[in-house]
Amino acid sequence: MPISRTLGNQSGRKLAAKIVALALLTSSLWLGRSVAQSSSSNAPAIQGKEHYAMRDGLRIFLWEKYRQDEERNFSRTGKVALLVHGGQRSGRSLYDLPIRDYSLMDFLAQNGYDVWAIDIHGYGHSDRTANDRIDTHSAAADIAAAVEYIAKLRGVPKINLLGCSAGTQRAGVFTMEHPEKVAKLILDAGFWKGTAELREFNRKRIENGGQPLPRYRASPPSAVSNQLKIF
Repeated sequence: MPISRTLGNQSGRKLAAKIVALALLTSSLWLGRSVAQSSSSNAPAIQGKEHYAMRDGLRIFLWEKYRQDEERNFSRTGKVALLVHGGQRSGRSLYDLPIRDYSLMDFLAQNGYDVWAIDIHGYGHSDRTANDRIDTHSAAADIAAAVEYIAKLRGVPKINLLGCSAGTQRAGVFTMEHPEKVAKLILDAGFWKGTAELREFNRKRIENGGQPLPRYRASPPSAVSNQLKIF
């Protein structure tokens, strides 16, 4: 009997120890979750502002986001970035999607950047010209106006530049023309000519069966969000 009682007591102590350990683990996980939620809810607010830079009489739209507690630091840190869109969508609809965590602008702002998205003329909220056949050098002139405006506002000699798709050509040409104004250049999903089959496909799409293509295509952020909700 003493032996059985001893074994029983040992088993009971082991079970109790396991229950205590499980309770501590559960409480620590809950505490960690609560702390994460609290720190997320206490994160500094992100400010969003609209701006216009002028280029040869054209208004070039700029969308800016930054953490309010970082505004005084940009001239010291140099953490200023301009995002350049490609041929299909405007800047804000591409880089600041209002769905889940798809906003690159929010991510950069949370990490201490003053981040801007440009609408090349003929896109988004920027002015349109009579023709609006936007070549790369014309787009680079828009970027030049934007960089001058941003650098003056934030007191920095150069900025970080990111281009996506056709924006890689636009950002690249600007950098070749003004290397002294670019701190870092990032090129994402570079534009390419593609295969012969792809070029033929695009040729037929542009010809549109002999029918004229629409001059403009509506591309609000909500349209992109609806497409991404399926993922």
